[in-house]
Order: sequence, then structure tokens, then C-alpha cells
Amino acid sequence: MDPHRKSIIHGSGQSDYRTPPEMARKLVDYFDLAWDLAATPENRVTPERHLGPGSAWGEDALAVDWSRLQEPWGFLNPPFSLSEIKILKEQGVPADDPRISALRIENWAEKAYAESLTGFTTIGVFPYAPQTEWFRWYVMGHSPKPQMDVRADIHAVAGWSGHAALDFWRLPHRVSFLLPDGSPTDNAGVNTCILIWGPNPGFVGPWVPSGRYWSFR
Repeated sequence: MDPHRKSIIHGSGQSDYRTPPEMARKLVDYFDLAWDLAATPENRVTPERHLGPGSAWGEDALAVDWSRLQEPWGFLNPPFSLSEIKILKEQGVPADDPRISALRIENWAEKAYAESLTGFTTIGVFPYAPQTEWFRWYVMGHSPKPQMDVRADIHAVAGWSGHAALDFWRLPHRVSFLLPDGSPTDNAGVNTCILIWGPNPGFVGPWVPSGRYWSFR
């Protein structure tokens, strides 16, 4: 079985859904976010700065060093789509091609996790998927083995990778994302949460994200 399918039990049907404006506005205003970390000029939720197609700062957001951006905090609603990955593979696109990498939700979680180790704060809209490996590793900080090679200076212990997300907000309803032209859709078909990665809060031992419910409606 494709290991990606084992790690992503649920997925979006397409990768270019837009964030509902009321959700984006509340998050951007509350956290005073300067960057949209995965967007186009047409669907970014921040006024001026974004990473992705049409960006002067980098069109491949996974390849950009976020910690070198002018303000070290940003909004992230990453693209992900199992069906688009399948189509690309059927076309003969290699699994490590950037087009496929950008559609794997675990790559975005790993990126936000890694950037938080350098001081960057990410507010992300992600599937709520505690049954997956990426959620356990990059959100809850669970280490699958005594030494997890996330960064050389992280001395992991069994069950703890040395770092975790700061918080996750579960939504009491599924989010109805928008099509690229702004028209409404049905809900995304997956449970959604807000994940917050940031610098180490100063704890020397294991911690877990605090977790809460939040509604933008």
C-alpha cells in the first residue's frame, strides 16, 4: 500500500479551495498575520505578502526559509488532494516531484513544525486527523522511536520528539471552503482544526498542545 494513503486517511478532492473569508479575517486580525504562506495573488488572505505562484518572495513555499521573512508569523491553508496526486502519478510524474510534494498535507505539517524550531509561528488550517502519523509526530510531538531525526540538536526520548505544536483548535462544524472563483461548495468532507506552531515555550520536558473548541461563525 502507498505509505501516503496509510498516513492520510481522509483528503480533499482538489487543492485550490479558498479559505472562507469570515474564517480568514478572524484569524488574520486576531494574530495580526503578515504572510499567507501558500496562496496566489487572487486568493491570499493577507493584503500584500504571500508565498506561492506569483510571489516575489518564492513560488515554492516548501523550499523557502520562512524564518527569513520580514515578519516571523503567517497564515497557512495548505493545498492537499489525494485525487490530484493520483492523476499526476498516472501521468508518470515522480513521487518526489514538487507538484506532488505540495499536495501532501504531511509535508506542510513537517514544514511548519521545522520552521517553528527556528522561531517562526504558523497558524494553519489543517484536517483534524489524530489517527495519522503526521498529526502524532508534528502536532503532538510523539516520537516513533527513541531518536527522531527532525533536527540534530533535538535530543528525543522515547515517545517525545523534543517539540510539539503549541495549540490546536477544533471546529464544531466542517468548513465549507470556496472554489477558486469564490463560489460556495459543500463542506470539505474532513474535520478541520486550527493548528498553531511556534517557538519552544520554555518547557524542558514533554508538553502537549492545549486544545480547545473554536468557531468563526
